[in-house]
Amino acid sequence: MNRKYLFRVTLISLLLVAITVMAVAAQDMPTAPQKAQPAIAERGESASPAANVNESEPNNSFATADYIEANHWRNPEYLDVMAGMISPAGDIDYYKFEDEAGYTSFYVADIDAASNGSPLDAYICAYDHTGLELGCNDDSDGLDSLLIVPYEDEDGVFYIKVQELNHGNEGGNDYTYTLSVYSPLLISAATNGTVNGVPFQAADILAFNGLKWMLFFDASDVWVSANVTSFNHNLMKLALSFAKNQVVTGENLQQYTATPYDVVGFNATQWGPATHGAFENVLLFDGSNYGLSAASEKIDALGPRSWFSSEMVLSTTGAAAVPKAGGGILKGRDEDLLVPNTATGQWTMAFDGSLLPGLGTEDVTATSWLPCFCDNTMLVIQGTGTVMGTKLTQKDVYLYDVEFPEWSYRIFRGPEHGFNYNIDGLD
Repeated sequence: MNRKYLFRVTLISLLLVAITVMAVAAQDMPTAPQKAQPAIAERGESASPAANVNESEPNNSFATADYIEANHWRNPEYLDVMAGMISPAGDIDYYKFEDEAGYTSFYVADIDAASNGSPLDAYICAYDHTGLELGCNDDSDGLDSLLIVPYEDEDGVFYIKVQELNHGNEGGNDYTYTLSVYSPLLISAATNGTVNGVPFQAADILAFNGLKWMLFFDASDVWVSANVTSFNHNLMKLALSFAKNQVVTGENLQQYTATPYDVVGFNATQWGPATHGAFENVLLFDGSNYGLSAASEKIDALGPRSWFSSEMVLSTTGAAAVPKAGGGILKGRDEDLLVPNTATGQWTMAFDGSLLPGLGTEDVTATSWLPCFCDNTMLVIQGTGTVMGTKLTQKDVYLYDVEFPEWSYRIFRGPEHGFNYNIDGLD
């Protein structure tokens, strides 16, 4: 055989082997982590409530909008579940809702279409009473939409527009949907679990509207795995603390570590089973700068000082000794709510739990304010106990009426709604 020919054949063979090896290696090379797509049954929400009202055509403008009753999670019996249809192609539906009392800071406009087998790829927008667009959403939950509507309109009138994403080209009698507008209860559990068919992790936050459960903050979407021990939600921003050190990625793509003494801020661009957004570039609250360092001073409850205040209140897992406003040391216990002054680094007592009968021997592990003009506070205790004569477990939420303590009562009991897990964060 010609030596030159043999050399060429050998060289080509070696090149083919090298290319094959490189191709196999490329398949095995690590890539940026991608979240697996969930099965339809695990899309992040429980079954849609049955519709109890129907749209009426024409409703394709602000002036002809159908009225839909929006409501609070505590009053699901008054919640409208609207049955609608995008038909014919190019149809647009408008809905109007009101909240003149202002007993919430935000509403959720929730569409169920694809999740019910409809071909509709819903696109929804919200508007204030002047027609100013407040936001739009597509695909928060598969092909379904979820939109936060901020309560910032003194007139208390809002509009929701529903259309097919491929507007003008698609529609028909099978392009059906249901729409509900509600103010949810937000809850984080101390463990992984499943509620009404919705699997969740201890790092997730669930939304409950009184009839339906949904993943509101899917922690795995933003690479969080540590148990969320407390949180506070404000429209598109979330304040979070963790049970252990958690590495987070800021908006500038730089990573930093949040400890159980810290609070981080997450800025969302989309809530729901498909959570999008990024953490702030720095800690929202660095506990080491405010005297938190002992094992008993880890944060286990977080909230605003009041419904209309931007001040933060914290409760710790045990006894805390921090710099006191005016000098000296402020000694707090695990049932107390303390307020750090971000300007001075000093603390004041916002709520002395020992003054509430029975709470002095308990640990407040979650807190928030029930929106109203009376600033009632919601509390969760660790384990079991009796507060003001009411037997509670960590699956219960207790409402303490600041102005009329005798009106205080258990406002939420998890097992009654399929939630058989200890609560360690709520809003």
